[in-house]
Amino acid sequence: MDNAGQEDVFVYDPDLVAEVCDETRFGKPILPPLSHVRDYAGAGLFTAHDDEDAWGMAHRILMPAFSQRAMKGYFGQMLEIAQNLVGKWEREQARLVKVTDDYTRLTLDTIALSGFGYRFDSLSTRCHPPRPHRRRRRNRPAVARPARGGRPLPAGRLRLIPFTVARARFRTRTTESTRK
Repeated sequence: MDNAGQEDVFVYDPDLVAEVCDETRFGKPILPPLSHVRDYAGAGLFTAHDDEDAWGMAHRILMPAFSQRAMKGYFGQMLEIAQNLVGKWEREQARLVKVTDDYTRLTLDTIALSGFGYRFDSLSTRCHPPRPHRRRRRNRPAVARPARGGRPLPAGRLRLIPFTVARARFRTRTTESTRK
């Protein structure tokens, strides 16, 4: 399939999937813009090459949780959450569907239930979903600059700004609560 000038191959036959997942024959390329993230973030779960220690460590930790046997165990929970989303859309037929918000809720509920046994039930309540895209919007210039070929921002600055702001907010709230 041609995807914006890049040829992508999709495989759905189980035998072909097993073949392309053969780690002795196929590697994991780190292509832009992810390779640019690697320039300032270093080797991590998504940015390490498959022959690096960081990749091997993450691979060994995550593989048991994403094995076929483990996924079969999660299937019922994942199906339940997906049915909750469909039920929500059926109940709100006359309303505009906010797909991004609902998919955020779907993802949050699926990971919480399947991974940690916790139910947020965010699809059945009117609470606002977490807004990870706000942080992404703030970080977009940091990711876009290297992707455009510009000079990347210093790594320390990227990591410390959100932490420093969060720490300052925590100190302010803690100080205010101890005064009362």
